[in-house]
Amino acid sequence: IVFYRRRTTKDSLMDLRLLEEDYFIHDLQDWLELLKKRSSLPQCKWTRFLDRAVIYHFRLYLRYGVDEANWAFHNQRIFDISLSLVKEIFSCVEVREFKNYRVMLRGLDEVRMLAVGRGEEMLDGCVDIYCVQADPRKLEVFLYAFVKEDVQFRWFLDGEELAPLFLKKVPQYCWGRVWGFEMRVVIAYQKDSQTLMAKMRGKWCCFYDYCVPRRRLLSMKSIACLRKMITWISFYKEKPDLWLLMDRNTQADDNAEHLYRYIRRCYPRRRVKFVLSQSSCHWARLREEGFDLIPYGGRIHRACIWKASKLISSHGGMNISDAWQQTKQNPFVDFVFLDHGVIKNDMSRSYRRGHGVVLSDGRRKMDLLVTAAKDEFLSVACSQSPYSLFPFQIKMTGFARHDALLETAKKKASQRVVIIMPTWRRNASSWDCCYLPMSKQRKERFLSSNYFSFWRSFLVSSKLKDLLLQYDYSAIFFPHANSAPFLAYWGVPRYITCMTMADCMEGIQKVLATGSLLITDYSSIAFDMAYIKKPVLYYQFDETEYSLVHYRKGYFDYLRDGFGPVARTEESLLTCLEYLLLKGCRPEQQYLQRMESAFPFRDGQCCERIYQSICDLDKPRSPNDFDRRLLITYAENAELRGEINLARKYWLRLLFHENGDLFALRDNFCRLLLS
Repeated sequence: IVFYRRRTTKDSLMDLRLLEEDYFIHDLQDWLELLKKRSSLPQCKWTRFLDRAVIYHFRLYLRYGVDEANWAFHNQRIFDISLSLVKEIFSCVEVREFKNYRVMLRGLDEVRMLAVGRGEEMLDGCVDIYCVQADPRKLEVFLYAFVKEDVQFRWFLDGEELAPLFLKKVPQYCWGRVWGFEMRVVIAYQKDSQTLMAKMRGKWCCFYDYCVPRRRLLSMKSIACLRKMITWISFYKEKPDLWLLMDRNTQADDNAEHLYRYIRRCYPRRRVKFVLSQSSCHWARLREEGFDLIPYGGRIHRACIWKASKLISSHGGMNISDAWQQTKQNPFVDFVFLDHGVIKNDMSRSYRRGHGVVLSDGRRKMDLLVTAAKDEFLSVACSQSPYSLFPFQIKMTGFARHDALLETAKKKASQRVVIIMPTWRRNASSWDCCYLPMSKQRKERFLSSNYFSFWRSFLVSSKLKDLLLQYDYSAIFFPHANSAPFLAYWGVPRYITCMTMADCMEGIQKVLATGSLLITDYSSIAFDMAYIKKPVLYYQFDETEYSLVHYRKGYFDYLRDGFGPVARTEESLLTCLEYLLLKGCRPEQQYLQRMESAFPFRDGQCCERIYQSICDLDKPRSPNDFDRRLLITYAENAELRGEINLARKYWLRLLFHENGDLFALRDNFCRLLLS
């Protein structure tokens, strides 16, 4: 078996091949020619080896090669040709090899290959159900399956049919089309001895152990076995209620720090610890303040992870996973993602892969996501969203740092300061430069990028200098954490103050609160300025490239929903800046209305709402907490199948727990009673 390696620096052969046309056309043509010649191979085992090699290779091809981010480097014609070649290649592969080679396949890979290549559902018409998580506190199991079409499962507990509490259907895209659905369900049970079964299209489904995909289980499985499969322990182990909080492993001054400070002040009996690298510039400041600090990545950190009941972080990815994977991976810990910025783009792919703690089988675990804006919450929590999260896993509480930002803005008057804070570009250098050592290749790539040249041209502009002198303003350049290592190459003039997290000992909240104006491009820091109702300027010189390479467009439109004017050129940016400086940096009425309507909370109680939401994770689920629309769908389908008694049970449950249109529910229930 050949293992493909991918570096964090995004400069491995696998990453660079995604930018070449040969990977999408010529390589596929070579595979096709080889498959057509396999009839001439002397032994049958070589043909089987060739089929398995194709499956292994295209597992990664379908996962990374046809991602929307690569469309920026190739046109639609290349992807159309590659799609036709892939279909022809899979038509030459023996179907039985998909079943025999299941050790390398998971549900999504199998559905994609069969749907794209053959237009088939599953190998034997039976859908595989994977066991993800068991919650013994709420007596629930989390299951999911991958299907080609949008279908409904029927669930049986001890032979009695029931409807799931929640269901989430997430479309899976490939070549810009939906080739399948990820179906996630939450099933409630009463005791471990109960037996769970599932049926789809009249056929019984089989349960699989996600850790060992080849091991097929029976269609009938007890809850106790499911829990043992998921967590390797068939009972919930009571532990000291320890909460671990952290921001970046190298930086603090984000939501986790502010939430930790609030918990220590208002709930001193709660056991909380803060994780931070000892080499961080914030270590001495937090230790002097009295924080109970844990060195990141050390033996004490790994021991605390195993003892903790909550992992609370404002950043995901390697910040959490590196230390997590070195432990025995406490299966009962709850991961709370505070997030470090308002979600305005479609980040569903990153949330499935990059955020949350990672179990040994590659699954991501996220128990609570904190949001701050109204549209942000709706875009993630709605049933049509691409995020693999249930509504009860998402809470709109506001960010913890917003309490301190609002308080600081009220106490300190605004100074005549223009803040310049651009975000990062993944194609400017490596994705996480702040974690990697400097290299000649990285430096040359950064200095030759449009990101560097456009922003540097604005910083050294003579007109910018004249505007600052004319209106008596100063400027602060605050680069992104990934571009901070290149600060010496920016050539920032002396009249502009350069500031990084190492220089900002009093916290970035004070910088924003005392500033008069923010200039950024796509950074979510604009939402923080909008929270305290201060003007924002967007400098988006690379809008087309950024929208293709760096993100998938979400609900937020900068022209329709932005908190300030959008400039495409340096001249227009300077013109907008002069207009705002002339007005005394007061936002226009249309932008002020957007700022006021974006956030539901400006009461200084965001930390309290977050704290209570975290505590609610340990409480049993309320009988009223279930998906009404889902239960109505199951009731209507039961009527269509002629199962009147089952439909009556569903309608009766809705009648007792629904707070909406009781008359419509009563009419449906009475109609079934008379039938």
